[in-house]
Amino acid sequence: MGEWAHTIGERRRVWTVQAQRLYAQVIKRYRRRRVAEVWQHVDLGTPDQFRQALRALGLSGLIQTAFIERLNLTIRRSMAGLARRSWSAPMH
Repeated sequence: MGEWAHTIGERRRVWTVQAQRLYAQVIKRYRRRRVAEVWQHVDLGTPDQFRQALRALGLSGLIQTAFIERLNLTIRRSMAGLARRSWSAPMH
């Protein structure tokens, strides 16, 4: 992930990220509750490095949000069940 490092001339330590770390994000712009624009932004690494890493995992090489959106939906649906079973005061 990274490490705290002292830099020359600085009194405080600075968090540095490992050089081989890759990070990208998908940015979506909405208009009238619909996705109007989608673009990918690679923050750490290069787009080619990111594509190669995804293909090495057996994926298509495209930066996608389907997996995290599915996880968010699963968590949201399970939280509703927990809310119904909470220790709230009964309404009579």
